[in-house]
Amino acid sequence: MTWLLAIGGTDSSGGAGLSADADACHLDLRTVVTAATQQSDDAVQDTGPRDPDVWLFEALSAMAVDNPGAIKFGLLPGPGHVRSALAVIDQVRFEDPTLPFVVDPVLASSSGHEFLRAEEAQPLLDRPIVLTPNLPEAAALTGAPLELLVRDRGARLAAAQKLLQRGLRAVVIKGGHAADGDACDLVLEPGQSPVWSSRSRIPGPGIRGSGCRFATALAAHLAQGAGLPEAAAAAADLVAARIADSLG
Repeated sequence: MTWLLAIGGTDSSGGAGLSADADACHLDLRTVVTAATQQSDDAVQDTGPRDPDVWLFEALSAMAVDNPGAIKFGLLPGPGHVRSALAVIDQVRFEDPTLPFVVDPVLASSSGHEFLRAEEAQPLLDRPIVLTPNLPEAAALTGAPLELLVRDRGARLAAAQKLLQRGLRAVVIKGGHAADGDACDLVLEPGQSPVWSSRSRIPGPGIRGSGCRFATALAAHLAQGAGLPEAAAAAADLVAARIADSLG
């Protein structure tokens, strides 16, 4: 049976993190906790990081019998956690070079609390992972002006190309923060033409944990053999449905 391993933080409010991963995953989901955050819609009271060596052991132990169909990383609250994530990636790639890794680069909470500095996340960009940044994260990771990315699709493509040059397997830049009409996601793979996927915006404030849900749904579809553009479209459909549900 195909299963998904999600490595990330818990959220005391249940709005994001591994709770959101469980909501978005249609496969058998197994989880490893990197941090037990205490937070609400308005603020993060405590990040609650766990020892990265401890959860690294847990992650490798979870795969002692069989590998998952894909691995999704969420909150990595510090450089030690990034190193543990790299250790997981390198170990699994040694055993199965084709297994998909999806990384949601959680640099800050929705309320603005910084979890990980962009420079601390840079080592992840040297691995063949699928990176799923939103526009603020893409700006932070590439140094591109955010005010340009939110209004210029050409600038988004340039940022994706810059990220891809580091050695990534693919980049999916989410367009939810864009100011140019419909929400438009960009999928870019090496040697492939860019794929733009637009959908009408749903009026309202949105939901917390949308990035978690998107990356997890994407990873689940990749685990079942879907191509990246199809997996990204299915993930966007799920997030849109959850936003619509939140509006009653």
